[in-house]
Amino acid sequence: MKTCLYFALWPDDGIRLQLSRYRLQLAREGDGRAVFPATLHMTLAFLGDVDEAVIPSIEKIADELQAAPFNYGVNIAGCFPKAGVAWLGAKETPSHLFELQKNLQSLLAAAKMGHDTRTFRPHITVARDIKTPFTERAIAPVRWPVDHFSLVSVRAEPTGPEYEVLNNWRLKG
Repeated sequence: MKTCLYFALWPDDGIRLQLSRYRLQLAREGDGRAVFPATLHMTLAFLGDVDEAVIPSIEKIADELQAAPFNYGVNIAGCFPKAGVAWLGAKETPSHLFELQKNLQSLLAAAKMGHDTRTFRPHITVARDIKTPFTERAIAPVRWPVDHFSLVSVRAEPTGPEYEVLNNWRLKG
């Protein structure tokens, strides 16, 4: 059986609550649809549909990853008009985030594990189907101490996507 997988930064409930306060506001402003608070995350590497039998191999790849914890300061909101997505992000992205993502991509490529290789644009999607784009702007800062990354499965259901965190790895270094 296949499942759709990706690696992500998955905030704890306190950070998720702080981030979720912007989703309704930005969805209304962009005439879009707010995502569910429980699904807020930052994708690091999208693997797509993967045979479930391969999950242990993917987890071994994550076991090898060396990356330091860092703080991600969420302080801007914007939208990707072409994709119809409203997002939250950081005016200045910490280098540790780029290193984490680059190291993960390198390990996946070395293992010949198929993944999306588009340029990494760090963001947290808070609304979809944005019809009225808006300009990027500052928001009240949210300090997100990032100390782990996750392997996540998502299934399309009639009620909307269902996400499941399959495993977490602590950042150390």
